[in-house]
Amino acid sequence: MQNDEVIWHIIRHKHCSFMA
Repeated sequence: MQNDEVIWHIIRHKHCSFMA
């Protein structure tokens, strides 16, 4: 289940970078 949290953080970080 922790893996899902890590993926969520990575996706959120990528999304922020993409929007920037």
